[in-house]
Amino acid sequence: MAEERKMPLSVAMENAKGIIVQTVSQVSNDMKLPAYLLEGIVADVLSEIRSKKNLELLSDINSMRIPPEKQTEGNQEQGG
Repeated sequence: MAEERKMPLSVAMENAKGIIVQTVSQVSNDMKLPAYLLEGIVADVLSEIRSKKNLELLSDINSMRIPPEKQTEGNQEQGG
């Protein structure tokens, strides 16, 4: 069986960027939004992404503070 290779992060990032730019352009065309309105929408979306990033960071920091055996116990208690 062939070994499945992970996509390099740099390639995934460029692919994601291309999809996002294409989608924003499509929405702009479909909704007939001028660039000055689109800028505000994109700024709001970026703010939401930053909030999510901060929550993920906090979660990662907290998981580093909990010993692995405690994480396993917690997962078993939750039915995991």
